Parts: sequence; C-alpha cells; structure tokens
Amino acid sequence: DALSREDKLRILRGAVRNVAIVAAEFSHQPRLFRRGFAGQVRFEGLERLPAEGGCVLVGGHLGNWEWMAPALASQGLRLAGVVRPLDAPALNRFVDGTRRGAGVTTIPKTAAGPVLLRLLKEGWFAGLLIDQSPRNSAAPVQFFGAPCWATIGPVMAAVRAKTPVLLCTLIREADGTYRLRITDPVELT
Repeated sequence: DALSREDKLRILRGAVRNVAIVAAEFSHQPRLFRRGFAGQVRFEGLERLPAEGGCVLVGGHLGNWEWMAPALASQGLRLAGVVRPLDAPALNRFVDGTRRGAGVTTIPKTAAGPVLLRLLKEGWFAGLLIDQSPRNSAAPVQFFGAPCWATIGPVMAAVRAKTPVLLCTLIREADGTYRLRITDPVELT
C-alpha cells in the first residue's frame, strides 16, 4: 500500500520484461551448458558448497532462474531441481527436455520428498525455488509486512538428510551478463 500506482506499474513492467528475457534466453541453455556458461555467468561462492555434496540450494524467480541449475551443473555438480510440471503437456516436454539437456535432473514437485531425500543423501545438490505460495506444508510468515505462507519443504529435506541450506541467486548485470552468488549456509534454528 505504500507504493504509488506509478511505482507498481514500473515494477510490473520490469517483471514482464524479465520474464520475456528469461523466455528468450531459455533455448540457449544446452549450448551454454557445454561451454560452462563462460562469458555469461560469473560465479561467486562456489567454495561455500560442501565438497562432499549433499546440499539444498534455495532461490527465487528473479534474474534468470532457469539458468541457475544448469550453470551450477556446468561446474560439475550433480544437480536436481524440484519443478512444477507445466499445464500444457507439449510445452512441459519441451521445457523439461531443455532443462535435462543442460545437465539438470528434474523431480516433479508432487511426491518429490522421497526422491529428494535419497539424492541428498547420495551427495547431490538440490535446487528449489521457494517464492511461490505453497498449498500445504507451509508456515505463516511476514513478507513486506503482509502475512503469507512460506514453504517448509526445503528445510524439512535438509534436516532429514542432514545437509546445509544455502541461498543461490542469479542476477542480471547492466551489461546483460549474470552473477551467480551462493551465500554461507543458512542457520537453522
């Protein structure tokens, strides 16, 4: 409520522009994966990842979220992403095939728990985008001062698999390249 109509429209236009850029860049994933995303993605914090693997990486739908997992997989990580299959079957086959072609194992969101736990215990890195309102398995939180629900799935998986949780972002720079940043492990209390 603190934003003006103009500010809200500016944010909306920026979000729509970003989705269009992500869609245009999506088809380049397999080629960039083979090149290790050289020249397109600058990596910060890879040294924070556990050397033995087994880690939950959480992020959100900002920058180019579709390049996060393949960019990490291009660095030699065994990476699985939990995904919500798209409603259009033909589009879902294309998107899933592109993700897999860029080195990412995809796990459908429904009933992902057992598969996710097994992979984490086997030393895989698991990526989950956590900025959508969950329908269940959620905890009440405040987001920009408003009440909403936040998923507890990634934390539950990490606790059960005894792995850390790290935040991962892939932000577009002014020159059109990206900076992939991994934080220190999140303290779970």
